[in-house]
Amino acid sequence: MTTQLNNFSAFMPGGHLRQTEPINWLQSHPEYARVVEDLDKLIAEADFDTGYYQRLADLTVRCQVKGGDAMFKESDIAKGKHYLRRGEKLGKVRNKLIEPFFHQLVELGYDPKLLRL
Repeated sequence: MTTQLNNFSAFMPGGHLRQTEPINWLQSHPEYARVVEDLDKLIAEADFDTGYYQRLADLTVRCQVKGGDAMFKESDIAKGKHYLRRGEKLGKVRNKLIEPFFHQLVELGYDPKLLRL
């Protein structure tokens, strides 16, 4: 069974917690800064391919946006559903890649609710 990750991907390299003025934001939220610090250690230990992960995450978002645009701007329901299904499949692949990090952080004592934002 897959763990419900919600917004855990925000902690990953390229995630929105790292993109929105991360230094200032993380300084004002030390609990999230600790997650990022420990996650970076786990990623390094696992020799995780962050470039592949980021490309996959970007493609997932692009498919979701294209799907929404097709359905609502172009009124092309079939095209929209195609991109949304593709984005959903890619999202599942992405989540399988990062799920072990979620569990490792929980084992380190982090509250799953904190990790899900």
